[in-house]
Amino acid sequence: MYLCFLINMIRFLSICCILSHFGVSVIILFAYLTLVSRNIIRFGIVFDSDIIVSIYVTAMNYDPKKSIKENAEENHCSQANVRKYIQTHNIDRRGDKQIQRWKRIMKLRKLGMSFREIALKEGLSVTTVSRYLSDDFNIKHHLDITKISEFQRGVNSDHIRSVENQQYRILLSIIKLYLPSKRIDCDLTYSKGNFYKHLIYRPERRYDKYPKSDDVDPLEKAYELEPERLDSVVIDLPFIIRRSSSKPSIMDQRYESFRDVKELEDAYKETMSLAERLLKRGGILIVKTQDTSHGKKQIWVHQIVERLAEQLHFSIEDIFINISSHPMAQANFSVVGHARKYHSYFYVFRKN
Repeated sequence: MYLCFLINMIRFLSICCILSHFGVSVIILFAYLTLVSRNIIRFGIVFDSDIIVSIYVTAMNYDPKKSIKENAEENHCSQANVRKYIQTHNIDRRGDKQIQRWKRIMKLRKLGMSFREIALKEGLSVTTVSRYLSDDFNIKHHLDITKISEFQRGVNSDHIRSVENQQYRILLSIIKLYLPSKRIDCDLTYSKGNFYKHLIYRPERRYDKYPKSDDVDPLEKAYELEPERLDSVVIDLPFIIRRSSSKPSIMDQRYESFRDVKELEDAYKETMSLAERLLKRGGILIVKTQDTSHGKKQIWVHQIVERLAEQLHFSIEDIFINISSHPMAQANFSVVGHARKYHSYFYVFRKN
C-alpha cells in the first residue's frame, strides 16, 4: 500500500510540473492527489489543442477470478468502488463466474473424476455437472450479449462487439476500427456534445443547425469548407415526429423534432449530402439513427438512412446497435400498437 502511495506521489509531482505550465488550479491538483493516493481511481492526463487538459478515467487492476472484496483489498479501495467499476465497464460478472465454473468442471473431468465426485467438490448437483459436460452445452449461450466478459477481453484485447449499452463504447470501437487518426474530424449535428463527454478528443470542426454554445458553428458555415478534405464525419439527427397539436410538448422541445416524415427525410438528405461533399474518397460517415412511430404508424428511419446512403454512393462498412435499459423517447406515449424501441443504430458508411 505504501509503495502504491509512493508511486502515485512521484506521478503526482511529475504532473504538477507539467500542469503548472498551463496554470491549472491547486484545487484540481489536490483532488488528483487525494484520489490517487487512496488508489480509488486512476487518472490520465491528455493535452490537446482543443482542450488544454483533459482528465479521464482509465481502469483499476480488476481480476475477474477474485471476489469483490479481494479486488477492493488489492486496489486499496472500497467494495462500492469495485462495484461501480464493474457497472461502468459493463462487466458480465455472472457470466465470468459461469466461465470459471465450466473451466474447473472440464479440468476435473480430464483428471478422471466422475460426475458425482465433481459435484461433491464443486458443491453442485450431479444434474448440473452433467449439463456442463454435455455435448450440447455451449458456454456462449449462457453469457449476457449486452455485457462484456473479462475472460473474453483477456483472450483477445481487440474484441469489439456490434452490440453495446453505452454509445461512447460504440464510438470508441468505430474509431479503433475505421479511423487511423484515432479521432473524428467533423460533427454536423454537435448539439451539446454529449457524444464526446467520455472521449479524450472532440471533433475539430463542430456544427449544428441550432448551435448551443459559442464553440459550435452554424451548419451553414460547413458549406464553406473545401470539398473532399475530411476523413470522417458524424451525423446524429433527431428522430421524433411531433404530434399535430399546435404547441410542442416538453419532450419535443428537449429532443427537437420534425413536423412530418418528409421533413425528417429532407433533413437526412441535406445533411448526408453535405457529408458526402466534405468527405474524401474512402472517408467514413458515422450516422446514429433510430426508428420511431407517429400515431399508430411505424417509421423505419434506418431504412431511409440506408436508401439515402445508397443514392449518395456510400457503402455500408458496419452496423452497431446501442441497447438502452429504458425505452427510447418517442412523441406519443399513449400508443401501444407495437413494441417500444429500446435500441438505436450506428451506421458506418464509406464514401466510394
